Amino acid sequence: MRSRGSGEYAADEVSYSDDPENLESPKPGNLHKIIGAISILIVGSFFVNSTLAANISLNSGQSVEFGQGIAQTVACSGATNLIVTPNASFTNAPGGGGFYFSSVTVSNIPTSCHGRDFIINAYDNSSSTPLALFNSTSTDAVVYNNAGVFQAGAGSTGMTVSSGSQQFTANFSAPVATTNSVFKVTLQSTANATVSCALGGTCSVGDTGPGGGKVFYVNLAGFACGVTRSSTCRYSELAPTNWDGGVDPQISWAQSTPFDYRSTSLLLDAGIGYGALNTKAIIDQGNTNVTSSAAAKAAAYSPVVGGATVNDWYLPSENDWGQVWSQRNVIGFSASGSNYWSSTSTNPLNGRYFMFAGGSAGSASGMTKGTSNQMYVRPARSF
Repeated sequence: MRSRGSGEYAADEVSYSDDPENLESPKPGNLHKIIGAISILIVGSFFVNSTLAANISLNSGQSVEFGQGIAQTVACSGATNLIVTPNASFTNAPGGGGFYFSSVTVSNIPTSCHGRDFIINAYDNSSSTPLALFNSTSTDAVVYNNAGVFQAGAGSTGMTVSSGSQQFTANFSAPVATTNSVFKVTLQSTANATVSCALGGTCSVGDTGPGGGKVFYVNLAGFACGVTRSSTCRYSELAPTNWDGGVDPQISWAQSTPFDYRSTSLLLDAGIGYGALNTKAIIDQGNTNVTSSAAAKAAAYSPVVGGATVNDWYLPSENDWGQVWSQRNVIGFSASGSNYWSSTSTNPLNGRYFMFAGGSAGSASGMTKGTSNQMYVRPARSF
């Protein structure tokens, strides 16, 4: 068993047999035929105090049975059985595609595992060196259990985590392990390795976020977000000072043609979590010119951070700006006397902007007229 720190993984051996009948024996290399259809139980009732890992055999050339290949248990689960379901997907590639180990779901996770890291590895049939799973060379898929909210752990850039009730799915953005190479998957639990906010860890106001901006809003209970508000976010960050070359641009709220906001009945919400929806609604009205429309300018921001393109920025809502103003000293945002466009309108004739001179919002009736009412623009994003 690979060691990850002194005393973290024990190597106690346990045999377990609960053989279901009438199971066919899959041939080596057929992971894509059995993967996702079989849930393998990780037995948590043995060696609770000392064992931290469980092995799941996949392309072993034998029947894939409940409990087969388990050498150890996940310590934090105690007597609770965890269910591990590996998943495969077909990926196109030059010269022909193939099936890849693309994600793994772990469910039935008890509260005793709060605050722990789960580490997932995969192995071939002849080596003790783990296979690369994602991001070209990353071998450890680390998932942090943040009080029942699961998120990517240390060193997991290139992996996303779908969090659910007592379960998570670790999705490899660019999987590299083919299914016919995977003969064993291991799941281990360890003490949490602190992950910075920028790398997907827990964030506080003032931290640098995954998009390179400053976190100005935290709601660990979660809030509706995204262009349809069907996603759940916990943080919002404001783009860095140099997002557009060092100085925030001054442009109109909307272009004069083909979009005249004052002739529509579109009302755009002021609430936190509405910025992406508002921005898309404005752009969908034909407001696409990044040189004369604040929403289009904000949405076009797409920096490359940590090797990944971050392209989900939006024009902040009115309440977003209220949070920025209240946290301006913590996040180092200096905009004394400046007015910034929001993506909010509570009146069809007026767009809303935020006045940093007094920390309040105002309306501008001429924001659709190209060169009139030019104000500052700074994007935000929620995650």
